[in-house]
Amino acid sequence: MSRRKRHLLLIDGQDSFARQVGDQKDPVRAYQEQQKLHRGELCVPGGWEALVNVADMINLHGNQFDDMTFTFDCHQLLHIAHAIWFRWMSKPKEAFITVDGRNVPTYQEMNVRGQLAYGPSPFTTMVEENGAIFNGVLDCKGNLHKIGQIQCTHLGFTSWTTSYLRKLRESGRYPHMIWPNHCLIGTDGNRLIEPIQDAMFAWEQREFGVVNKITKGSNMKTEHFGAVHAEVEDPDDVATKVNTHFIGLLSDPDQEIVICGLARGHCLANTARDIAAQFPDPDSFIKRLVLLKDGTADVPGLEFLGDNFVNEFQPRGMQVTTCKEYFGSSVLV
Repeated sequence: MSRRKRHLLLIDGQDSFARQVGDQKDPVRAYQEQQKLHRGELCVPGGWEALVNVADMINLHGNQFDDMTFTFDCHQLLHIAHAIWFRWMSKPKEAFITVDGRNVPTYQEMNVRGQLAYGPSPFTTMVEENGAIFNGVLDCKGNLHKIGQIQCTHLGFTSWTTSYLRKLRESGRYPHMIWPNHCLIGTDGNRLIEPIQDAMFAWEQREFGVVNKITKGSNMKTEHFGAVHAEVEDPDDVATKVNTHFIGLLSDPDQEIVICGLARGHCLANTARDIAAQFPDPDSFIKRLVLLKDGTADVPGLEFLGDNFVNEFQPRGMQVTTCKEYFGSSVLV
């Protein structure tokens, strides 16, 4: 009896999401170092260890995979999810807002066009209300605690941005979060971490194969969590629309899709949801999906998003296992 085909889908196994830089006992200084070196800027705790688990699995059992696809987050510095896109009209009176016992900065200083500006801090959230843009912080239950009204640095971006935020809300997807500058095109943060890169090249050489590389996120006007399409499509950019080539790679009904990578509640979850939505029977894809729970990790404070994904997909047929258990589990037929 022939075994089922296996396809490894690794989401964003890049330095920006996994490499810790600087002294982690001093988070402010560590953040400054990460931004200066463009490595580990959006480091997900546990992400490095999760990706090493995946690399070890590839090295040990890579010959059991018939195909592999790796996605890459690829951003401009000037991007709607980076602080430079927005600025406070005046410096916020309070330097911090306390949510869930966490002191979150309300602003960061920026030099824009030779002038001092105050931008939103990473891990704060943007919402649109009656044509105005507000900045705040999400608590562990997903409720927004407002800091105040904010504006686009380039006022010409306002119409697109308010429409964008409105469409995000109407779609029921994610509130729009400001991230540290990350995965900037051409920087070290954009590359695969070394253990994954080494495992990839070794697999390609042993198997005389090619890992499919899918890039996403280079349009500055929209987020692109999932590798299928942007959160809000830009009508002028085909790269933000459905990537039919990517869907085709995963369309074989006899192929089991083993998914892992970073972060569980964002790029991984969105990729899985968006792929499933491309099939006439979404559950037919979900039943072929296997999540490696020790091959992924969550953005701190947003673990509930990853939990929501698992709670949504596991009852519909997604299997959940670990990198070490996968080849010895009952998942495979």
